[in-house]
Amino acid sequence: MILKGGYAYKVKVILKEQRSSWADTLSLALCISAHIFNIDSDEGLRRYRQLVKKWTQLFKTKNQVKFLDSCLQEQVIPKSFGQIGEVPFSGEPFPEYQKSFLAQRILRAKSEVQTAFFLLREAQRELRGVLQSATFEGAMRRAGGIAHFRGTQHFHNLQLKLDRLCQFSCWAKVGSILASELSKSNFCIPLRHRKALEELSKNNDIKVKKADKGGSIVVMDKIDYNIKALRLLNDSDTYIRLNKVPSINVVQNSFNKKVRDIATRITNEELRKVILSKIFGKTPNLPYFYGIPKVHKTGCPLRPIVATCGAPQSLLAEWLAKQLAPLVGTISSAHIRHRDDFIQRLRALDGFSGKMYSLDVTSLFTNVPLGYVLEKLRVKFDNDPSLCPPHRSIS
Repeated sequence: MILKGGYAYKVKVILKEQRSSWADTLSLALCISAHIFNIDSDEGLRRYRQLVKKWTQLFKTKNQVKFLDSCLQEQVIPKSFGQIGEVPFSGEPFPEYQKSFLAQRILRAKSEVQTAFFLLREAQRELRGVLQSATFEGAMRRAGGIAHFRGTQHFHNLQLKLDRLCQFSCWAKVGSILASELSKSNFCIPLRHRKALEELSKNNDIKVKKADKGGSIVVMDKIDYNIKALRLLNDSDTYIRLNKVPSINVVQNSFNKKVRDIATRITNEELRKVILSKIFGKTPNLPYFYGIPKVHKTGCPLRPIVATCGAPQSLLAEWLAKQLAPLVGTISSAHIRHRDDFIQRLRALDGFSGKMYSLDVTSLFTNVPLGYVLEKLRVKFDNDPSLCPPHRSIS
């Protein structure tokens, strides 16, 4: 009986002389390994080859499940799926029908894994029936090694295929698509992009922000960002520095007391209870400041944002905005609702030959003259009491 090393050497010689393919090499390896473990009968050799085939199929089926799951996470569709993988016209890089299709294929592939595992067990029992115990154990180890090698090659091929799909997918144009997806409350981006954002967020030397306009993603130097933010916060006409941070619960209780005192002016007790129930906070959050970069302006200044979601006054602000919304555009005739409204007004100016100026207001929201606005509202309500919130249905 020739040693294993001799067989390995013989394989190399045959490959060199006949220039055989890897498939021929593995087929030859099957024959050699079968002879090593004394599988001399045709039936035993057939059962052994069947075992390797079923084992390899199990590895490939598991690889297919991993591949499809990666496609779902990376939001790409294999070209082998035909028209379902074509670029959608809906504007979404990975629409729901493609997600559902991939999810169904993953479920089908998982059921195929169970079937492949059952067929492998059957092949093992059939081989055990024609081999002695010691020979069977050796054949199992050798067959598992060959199947694992084939499965590894298959896995690498699928990884290359996935890389090509990612490279030429809709998500390759990551700029505008990524920004539009991040703007959604339930955004879902490919795994590779999500990992990239997570890595960027761990970098303490940069700030990743969404641009003020255009929907692009901006990566800023942290020192530069902090300098621009402090420049805004140092405006004493807008912000006041506190010696210490007050307890948010104390602030909430103080706010509720002031609102309750003001609400005593409402003579209708039923109405007062309804209003107080809508503006009283119980579990407040501390407001915080941040800035979003204005990339469309020279020097990329920051637009100041004070996030008050869940703050003591947020429910009151939300209720007031809802009550005052119907009045928008009724106080001043200069109010422009949107772009189309502006265009229509320009077209209505027949024979206009004047000049048009575009004016920009610095920090508009923090510079609104509140006294002037309140006076305008008072005059509006005095002239038409039916517009005053207490006289309308409170929703």
